[in-house]
Amino acid sequence: MIAVGPSNVPFSECMLETPGSLVWWYVDLVDESGSGAVCIWSFGLPFLPGVCSSARAGQPQDPRTRPSFNLAIYSEGKPAFYTLVEVPEHEAHWEGDTCRFGNSRFRSRVEDDAVAVDITFDATLSGPRLPLQGTLTVRGPRCQGLGGLRNPHHSWEPLSMGSAVGHLDVRCGEFSAHVQGRAYHDRNGGDRPLTAIGLKSWRWGRVALPDREIVFSVPDGEGPSTVIEVLADGSTHAYPVLGPQALDFANAWFGPRWPRRLEIPTDGGVLVIEQLSLVDDAPFYQRCLVRGSFGGASGPGVAERVLVDRMDAAWMRPFVNMRIDRGPASSLWLPLFNGPRPRRGWVVGRPR
Repeated sequence: MIAVGPSNVPFSECMLETPGSLVWWYVDLVDESGSGAVCIWSFGLPFLPGVCSSARAGQPQDPRTRPSFNLAIYSEGKPAFYTLVEVPEHEAHWEGDTCRFGNSRFRSRVEDDAVAVDITFDATLSGPRLPLQGTLTVRGPRCQGLGGLRNPHHSWEPLSMGSAVGHLDVRCGEFSAHVQGRAYHDRNGGDRPLTAIGLKSWRWGRVALPDREIVFSVPDGEGPSTVIEVLADGSTHAYPVLGPQALDFANAWFGPRWPRRLEIPTDGGVLVIEQLSLVDDAPFYQRCLVRGSFGGASGPGVAERVLVDRMDAAWMRPFVNMRIDRGPASSLWLPLFNGPRPRRGWVVGRPR
């Protein structure tokens, strides 16, 4: 099951000592126009080909051998940039609150009741051979009152939201993106593969309301569903979920049919999620940009669905490999997926 963990106890490098363990950090930011970004850095990311299939075969991989980072950028509700870079083990380092993947640096630190994220991108993308440079920063309050003792098997730990603000400034060839918006930051980690914690699938999402944040987690399998309200100062209140409902399904190109509307009733009201655009579509993973409402207020956000039992199927692995930047070992098809989308030369939100 996925358990909510503490925000004031940092992850330690010793989490990587068990084969099949995993750890990832997640940041997203959104603005009212539907522009935004998602960044994930990880050891043992379960979306990488071979990670879940090895675990199912009883031969879980060493997470130190699978370091990666991912950056996706959206312009007015549409994909504008994407890269998933898997670096060699000897080029990845984790010490304290900082991870380095090649020349790119990812720092997430918690100090008292504040959280700061500082990311510096410095890489050359394979395929298009374009330099990726820029920064992503987040400043916000620490989420308080969530989780007790960390579940060693899998812990989901919201770190900052409520009034957190993010800034993205990235350049890649002629493409540039400049976004400022409400930000969300969390981390996940555990000593078991994602396929071994009793989950078939789960939905997750967050909505930036004007004066607070709403985040929800609805697993299919072990573990309760929850809706968490985070105020501007980081204080939290959890609402039990009475029974979510998905409505108005639409077809997807690659993944399952997806609901344009989610209604999640709680004892504090109904959280309504309008999934406006499907920006990442795969048989095992979907991401939407959304607009949500709760308690009479509304705002933009991000939602995801992960289908664990569909991850890393043998027939799917060659197609996923096409999207992963591994330098000289990358697929010949990588240029179709890596870097700016075809409308190169755009500043996010308006043409150059």
